[in-house]
Amino acid sequence: MSLHILADFYKCDRNALLKQDSGLLILEHAIRESGLGKICTKTHQFEPFGYTAFALLAESHIAVHTWPESEMALIDIFACGAPEKAEKAYQTLVTFFSPEKICRKEIKRGLNSEDNTETSF
Repeated sequence: MSLHILADFYKCDRNALLKQDSGLLILEHAIRESGLGKICTKTHQFEPFGYTAFALLAESHIAVHTWPESEMALIDIFACGAPEKAEKAYQTLVTFFSPEKICRKEIKRGLNSEDNTETSF
């Protein structure tokens, strides 16, 4: 089974949202901590602040998009055949961004994917 996590983080630590250097560091850390296989990473800095950070993985990808002016980060983690690794990467991002509110959608893809769940808290 493959796990695709889509999460909206609200009221995040503002410093985590500002600069692409932060995005690159947290992606690298999430990949190492989860044991996912990094192929490459790329970031883009928006002016005056905010960034997109992307990691191409052997298992698929992780993307982070930030909006400091709204204290928001949108997260996309897709890991083929490695749901526990996707979950570990997600938890690393939650710790880094420290959101007060999370809206998370979880999509199980591939075989036996009919039992998808959606949660908000």
